[in-house]
Amino acid sequence: MVNQEPAYEALLIGLTDDRERVYDRINARVDVMMEAGLLDEAKWLYDNYPDSQASRGIGYKEFFPYFRGEETLEVTVDKLKQQTRRFAKRQLTWFRNRMDVTFYEISDPTSQVRIEESVREFLND
Repeated sequence: MVNQEPAYEALLIGLTDDRERVYDRINARVDVMMEAGLLDEAKWLYDNYPDSQASRGIGYKEFFPYFRGEETLEVTVDKLKQQTRRFAKRQLTWFRNRMDVTFYEISDPTSQVRIEESVREFLND
């Protein structure tokens, strides 16, 4: 496939935050997912489709050692949080290195105004 120039110019805006805040949000999100039934979902996948592509994704594969009796649930959830944090870091690195993205920290009270200014400027060009 030949790379083509995009038909339209795009303004890419990324939202980020202090690493500790991002990691705290990831950890809290995993806790919410556990409360919402992630363990049962992962067990169903393990029992029914252990070799599927989905079973290799973050959020499922970390549970398989637990289901085999090789790890505790606490260790498993900690590993899931760690893998999710690593994935978020890789995503951020990928966007920073490959895309023309302007990042704004969501905890910065001036970000909303600066984003609105960027959008207005982009639309007026």
